[in-house]
Amino acid sequence: MVLALDPATRKTGFAIFDGKKLIHYGVLEEKDKDTLVRISKMAKKIGALIESYSIDEVVVEEVPPKRTSIQTLKSLYYLQHSIILILRKYNITPEFLEVSRWRSLCKIRNEREVKREEE
Repeated sequence: MVLALDPATRKTGFAIFDGKKLIHYGVLEEKDKDTLVRISKMAKKIGALIESYSIDEVVVEEVPPKRTSIQTLKSLYYLQHSIILILRKYNITPEFLEVSRWRSLCKIRNEREVKREEE
């Protein structure tokens, strides 16, 4: 089973695949005002997904080097590190993919081709 993650400190998107078949997808949400508390809780939720679905591979969207605040970049890197640490507990080495790479693999050429459910 493969877990794909699009991590953020407030909302982390995920999809679970068995081979090429999509099994489950959703968003893990955290609303705490403290960023480090949100990151800790998010890592625990990712661990729960791993246990619930017997995940043995994880693919994570790389932190994009775009123009954003230093604090946002630091928070995303802290989250990425927390994901690495939780995966070590399950002896999983994550594969990090840049946005352009995973979109290419999924044959998505631009943002307009990404279908999202209405909130």
